[in-house]
Amino acid sequence: RVVLSGNLGIDDWLQKRIDLSKVELFGIQCNVYPTGDGSWSVEGLIPHPKPNSTPPKIIFAGATVNLRKSDHTDAPRITFHDLTGVVDHRKIVVASQTTKVIDANVTGRSSGTIGSFQIKAHVAPERNTWAVEGNIKRLMLAKSLHETLPPEISKYLAQLSGLECEAGAAFKVTSQNGTPPNFTVDGQLRSGRFQDERLPYLLQNIDSQFTCENSVLKLKNLSAESGAAKIKLNANIFGYRPKSPLVVAAKVANLELDHR
Repeated sequence: RVVLSGNLGIDDWLQKRIDLSKVELFGIQCNVYPTGDGSWSVEGLIPHPKPNSTPPKIIFAGATVNLRKSDHTDAPRITFHDLTGVVDHRKIVVASQTTKVIDANVTGRSSGTIGSFQIKAHVAPERNTWAVEGNIKRLMLAKSLHETLPPEISKYLAQLSGLECEAGAAFKVTSQNGTPPNFTVDGQLRSGRFQDERLPYLLQNIDSQFTCENSVLKLKNLSAESGAAKIKLNANIFGYRPKSPLVVAAKVANLELDHR
């Protein structure tokens, strides 16, 4: 269901146009996937308002988005549902100049993958500046998640490909005047297990705090078990590739030494 609100004057009627102030969308469904040219399928849906006009406020509720791995209709997908949000446009004064900004607020969840999430965005297109922040609760990290995500997204999770756990995090990503984005993620891992070719045994019962920044992943106060061994460590991993260098400070009790 779509509800349009606005003014329809005689001039608008003669020119076959509507001066919209608000668009309300209820129960919409959308498929999102990477295309062959490196863009995303939804980019063509982004409206291009006329110069000197204010785009309408967009409100949506009960929306569903299918994030597909590719453009094939039967491709693996993650479904985000119960999406509710607002996208609004306004003008602010910065350094004695008026500039347009876009504010967005979205909440939702994904059954079996994300318990809930909230995302807030602030974009100033004329200044080439933007910021996105939010939080994710009860994110289930598993091999199936990596296999379902589009490669454009899953490549950033390569360092965590052997990790299965429940996670929660708060994040912030910013870019000022077109500079490369800076991001920070602070979170917690719970009830995890980690299998990696660099480790002789499976790690399980993992609990840890973590911080992700542009060039480093920090694990803080990590505790885990590997057989009879009890492990506590802090680590800095310099990069997000599988063979990125790392520095580890660890304390291990009841470690059994063998040929592995």
